[in-house]
Amino acid sequence: MRARQTAAVAGRILDVPVQLCDELRPGGQAYGWLRGLSEEHLMLVGHEPDLACLAAQFLGLDSPVFSLKKSGLACLEGVPGHGQLGWLLTPRWLID
Repeated sequence: MRARQTAAVAGRILDVPVQLCDELRPGGQAYGWLRGLSEEHLMLVGHEPDLACLAAQFLGLDSPVFSLKKSGLACLEGVPGHGQLGWLLTPRWLID
């Protein structure tokens, strides 16, 4: 529920469409879904530990190297399996 609400708010602010995706639900198969997309820019909203695991897969790693706390943001660049971490913002960075 919170992820959907966050996505809706981000969609309104950024003036972009929001698409719900079952693969982003806890335990979903988001990496396979992500690899099949052709969008150049994409924002994913979800929960831990799934997002950290998905980020690790995108970066070509076997296990997560960071976690995304509530309201944390990460920018991943490149292609799935060979990506790079552009930046990581923790809630503390966003609130202070």
